[in-house]
Order: sequence, then C-alpha cells, then structure tokens
Amino acid sequence: MAQKEFKLPDLGEGLKEGTLVGWKVKEGETIASEQAIAEVETDKATTELPSPFAGKVVKLHYKPGDVIPVGQVILTVEVAGSTAPAAKTPAKPAAKAAPAKSPVATKPAAAEIKSPAPAVPATPKAASAPAAPVVAQKTLPESSAVLNPSTILAAPATRKLAREKGVDLKNVRGTGPGGRITQEDVLSFVSGGGRAMDDLMAPIATHGEGGGLTFPRPMLPDFSRFGESERKPASPIRRRIVQAMTISSQVTAAVTYTDEADISALEKFRSDAKDITKERGIKLTSLAVVAKACAAALQRFPDFNASYDDDKQEVVYKKYYHIGIAVDSPAGLLVPVLRNADSRPISELAGEIVSLAEAARTGKIQREQMQGGTFTITNIGVIGGLSFTPVINWPEVAILGLGRTQERLAFDTDGKTIIAKKMMPLCLTFDHRLIDGAAAARFVNAIKEYLENPLLLLMDA
Repeated sequence: MAQKEFKLPDLGEGLKEGTLVGWKVKEGETIASEQAIAEVETDKATTELPSPFAGKVVKLHYKPGDVIPVGQVILTVEVAGSTAPAAKTPAKPAAKAAPAKSPVATKPAAAEIKSPAPAVPATPKAASAPAAPVVAQKTLPESSAVLNPSTILAAPATRKLAREKGVDLKNVRGTGPGGRITQEDVLSFVSGGGRAMDDLMAPIATHGEGGGLTFPRPMLPDFSRFGESERKPASPIRRRIVQAMTISSQVTAAVTYTDEADISALEKFRSDAKDITKERGIKLTSLAVVAKACAAALQRFPDFNASYDDDKQEVVYKKYYHIGIAVDSPAGLLVPVLRNADSRPISELAGEIVSLAEAARTGKIQREQMQGGTFTITNIGVIGGLSFTPVINWPEVAILGLGRTQERLAFDTDGKTIIAKKMMPLCLTFDHRLIDGAAAARFVNAIKEYLENPLLLLMDA
C-alpha cells in the first residue's frame, strides 16, 4: 500500500490560507474519490474540500480552528500502490537533515535581533544601550521577525502590491493571522489608515508614507482587574469585516443624509402583481425595486458609481452597475452582488436576491459573487429601526440604508384630504471628499421619484 498526501489547494485569487471549520472524515475511515473530507472557511465563504483519491485515512494533520496555508499537507491517505513510498522515504530525512546543519547560522541571527546588550557585557553602563531597540520594537509589528525582510509574513500578491505602491512592508502592521500582512493592510497604509510604525503611546497623529494621517491605537486595559472575561479568536469573516470597516472609517469622509419615500404606490403595485409573481415562482420584494431604482439613479448621477484614487488624485467612473445587497448571515455581514442591475428586469433581480441571500446564510456563497460591487444597499428595516448610519463599502463612495416602513397619516396631494401613507426611510452615507451634500440630496430625490412612481422605471431603467 502507498500513502498519498492531500495539500490544501488554491482557494481563489488572493487567498493564501483558510481556517479549518471541521472534518467530515475520521482517521482509519475509508473514503471514496471526490468525497467531501473537510470544510474550510476563507475571508467570506465556506468551502467543502473533496478528496482527489480514494483510500484509508491515515492522518488528519490539523484540528478545527487551525489556520492552514495553501500548499500544506492536511490529510494523508493510504491507497493501492507500491512504488510511491520508496520515492518519498529518502526525501523526508533529507529535509530534516538540512535544518540540522543550519542552527549555527540561525541562532546568531536571532541573538542579534533579540539581545544586543551582550555585545558589551564588561561595561556596566551598557544596561542603558538596549533602550533604543526596545523603543523601536514598540513601533514595529508585534513579531520581531519583521526585522528580517525574508521573514515578513506576506503573500506574494501582497508583496507585489507593496512594490507597486512603493511601500516598505517593514513599516506595515499586519492584521492577518499571526501578524500576516494582507493587501488591505497595504492599501490602508497607503491611504493613511494603516498603523505603520505607530508608537501606541503617541499622543498625536503622525504622517504615514502614504501622505495621510496615521492615528495611534490605544492599548486595551487589563480587563481581569474588573472581573472575569473570556477571549475567543475572531473568525476569518469577522477579521475581514473589522479590516473593511476600519479602512472605510479612516479613508472616507462619511456623511449621512436622511429622507423618506412614500411607497404607497409601490406597495399597491406589489399587491396587484402578487398572483402573477406567485405563478412565476417569484417573490417580488420592495428591495428588488429599490435595487432597480438605485441602478437607474446611478446612471443619472455617475459620481455615486465611482471610486477615488488617492495615489493618482483621479476619480474612477465605472460604466457598469453592480449593486451589492448586504445580508445578515450567521457568520457575519456579507455583501453579494447583483451584476448589471441596470439592464435586468425587476423579476430577475428579485429571484437572484433570494438565491444569493440563501447562499450567504448557508455559507455556500462564492467569493466571486461578492466582488465588483459599485454601490451597496443595506436593509435594517426588516429587523427594526427608522434611521441609522450605514458604513460605506470602500472603495465604493456611497451606501443606501433602508429603515422600517411605517404607515402614517398625511395630507394627500390636494393638501386637504388626510390619507394613510406608507413611508420608507432612506439613509444615504456618502464620501464627502468626492460628493457634495446637494448632490446627495438630488440623488436621493431621484431614488424617491422611482419608488413613488414605479412606472417611471419602465421609461428610465
């Protein structure tokens, strides 16, 4: 019998690691080819891994919760064969022998980094010499290994991005697992939102290499002084959300404009079309109509379908209209994307919203289904709340939040008759660096116009 090793495969563009959610097999179990053996969670999706070969599971190399780099052996399977073991056996001792010869070269390097003081042991005053290295370590990422460029934890794609942006990775604090530097860390540094070289005790903001301000991050207090607490590692999705929210809040000048739309006509339209949509197996929600209205409004106001390039001081106007729909999933907030919402019928958008939301909530959403958005809608109204301040999904420049629809008494268009109206709150957060307040009001007015007169979508969309 021969043994084969299954290595963690490429998980998609830019992904260099995954977190093991759980095993679907046990050691000693016989598995079939293409059988699902494990679930691995990446930044925003959970993926099942199928075994490329059949056989008996010899060893599971990781346990649930471990972060596994792409290319590492995660499973060893015993399969039929006779020549494979002979080829592999001499290779392993050779690999172990190499490190055995190199500790002499490795240890001095570590000693030089960690303890410069022993270089002058005979001088009593040398006790103050380490002061400079100690201060330097506070301003660098937590791992002292970054003093050696070859040991900086960063994927090749991240290193390439850093070279393109002219960023020295030694100056960037990694927020990934184990202090790994991500592409978002590099972009955050360039935009001035990174924590590069930040002395945590600094009282004022300093200027980063990207030209923007880098603010100090205060240290957490010792919570044990006040009572019992518990620490749990953040999931990959939660870490991604933290990074995205931090970048957005530090890079953009966010302002929220609030108004409300009378969707009485829209609700009547949905009620009248209920039988037809039911026959077609479509759940026509107001969210689908809002998505279509936003796509139509974005065509009239291109500034809201843009991104700002801080490096080149240019505005990037996108000629496609991909609407992100925020979904509240058990793993955290996910944003699937409705592509080309401007050219698709509302019924089609409604069906895709349902399928994407279901995929997000069950962990089946694919990474590519959450990429390329140009504008985002988040609907807190299904849970409750009239008004809130949604956070821009950077590098987009605006996001529309929907509050809870309420029925209220108001004057009719004649100004005399009091009627019941269904009012939907609209909360638009926009990047004031690129968009002025007056433009935001006009954009929301355009969305209101479509929601209050749905037939206009037939003419403009």
